[in-house]
Amino acid sequence: MEIPVHAIWLAQDDPKKNTAVRASRDNLLRLHKDLRRLPKRGIILEPLCGKVLGPEDREIFEQNGALVGLDCSWSQIEDSVKHVMRRTRLQPRTLPLLLAANPVNWGKPGKLTTVEALAAALYLMGQNHQATELLSKFRWGEQFMNLNKEPLRAYTEAKSSAELVSLQFEFFDIEVDFDPDRGYSTTDDPFMPITAISCYMSWTDQLVTLAVPPKTISMQDAKELAKRFDNTMLFEKEKDLLDAFLQLVEDADIISGWNSEGYDIPY
Repeated sequence: MEIPVHAIWLAQDDPKKNTAVRASRDNLLRLHKDLRRLPKRGIILEPLCGKVLGPEDREIFEQNGALVGLDCSWSQIEDSVKHVMRRTRLQPRTLPLLLAANPVNWGKPGKLTTVEALAAALYLMGQNHQATELLSKFRWGEQFMNLNKEPLRAYTEAKSSAELVSLQFEFFDIEVDFDPDRGYSTTDDPFMPITAISCYMSWTDQLVTLAVPPKTISMQDAKELAKRFDNTMLFEKEKDLLDAFLQLVEDADIISGWNSEGYDIPY
């Protein structure tokens, strides 16, 4: 049985670009401007409550509870949450950490659109088909599932919210040098070196970049440029860069990234 999906729209952004508005037009969720018409029983997704949606919450949906998304501007999130939570008895939950795939906040931890958040919640509650259908109307919808495939898989296998929260994961992305004659190297023939790896670590909430400077500039000049960016580490050799990366991922329970299984990890 499908979970009833709703969204509160506070009209804080352009309705033509709003994911909840668009999904409602496709009859994938019910949009609410009047808070008095919200479902009386269920869960509302709001990112400030501190209680993560987990396996224990399936019981609420098994008893016909609804899933409600709060659609508001990230710049007004605190006031919006206070305004809504004073007017509903829905139980608040936040999502475990995921990366956004929408064009505005692509790759940013936690900065999901309403549709991304609702789809993630549906997936965590075992409604995979419903989650996929909700995302299907957006060009980047499939990217959201691919980008978060490993974390979502691990989250759904957790036996409790406590276990889910304890998971530590790392998102990473590699950059490979380009040969003007041969182009980019492939996983079957990795003839060019890795020149940079960016890593986001959930347990420290840090983005770290490891890089080997191009041969066209000196290491000293590269260090001066690197001072403009937080948590940037430079190396003389690719081997040293890879050794540092392996040390960074040592504490991760889950390692993932955009197209990591198709390119980054095999490379």
